[in-house]
Amino acid sequence: MKRVGAPKKYKDLYHEDIKNEFLNTYEKGTRKTYISRLRAIGQYEFLWDKDLFDFDIDEIQLFLYQKGGTVAAIRIWGGLIAKYLKWAKENGYKEVSDILLSQLNVELYDSFATPYFFTNYDIEELVNVHCNNLEEKIIILLLFEGLSTEEIVHLKYSDIQSRNFSEQLIEYINQYKGKTEYDSTYGKRQYIQNEHGFIIKKINTNPNENETSYESKIYTTLSRISEKSKISKK
Repeated sequence: MKRVGAPKKYKDLYHEDIKNEFLNTYEKGTRKTYISRLRAIGQYEFLWDKDLFDFDIDEIQLFLYQKGGTVAAIRIWGGLIAKYLKWAKENGYKEVSDILLSQLNVELYDSFATPYFFTNYDIEELVNVHCNNLEEKIIILLLFEGLSTEEIVHLKYSDIQSRNFSEQLIEYINQYKGKTEYDSTYGKRQYIQNEHGFIIKKINTNPNENETSYESKIYTTLSRISEKSKISKK
């Protein structure tokens, strides 16, 4: 299957009124997660000028192929697509076929997962040996929970109750909440006071106008840990 060129990014949702009607069936924490994912799907809706409920199985598979990611991540994408199509059918927006809905299952989703495999031991090693601080441990575990970089930097303490996170991750988040400084490769660094409730905090060398940290912070963390751990599984 060939990848298509990266579609243009849009801040708006495709058929925003319909998408908001769908989103309003969920609690606040879930809505925040889904809206960022629906914007990503919207890049393809705008590209192909059709709503997600009009995608055929080939177009859905192409989207999943383009996204890739861990099994957990790809199942979240596939699950959202299935929920939206079922909702659209139930609410009269599209007569989605039962055949198409039956094709949207974990076997399909998993076939598009990136072929990298980590055992529980590997994850524990990444967290306990190769992470410098609580923030890095949280970032790594959130990625294995299937969250995107955008979702991680926008995640708030108030969202935790609506998430089915592991006990270990929740423990790290609670420990991290009161931290005002952290250990880095270059020594102690200070966090900027977090008045917006985001879990991932900004540092004093990043006093930008954005309320959240930059997503590049996640990529920098991954790059350092990847280099340090030398774990490469295929």
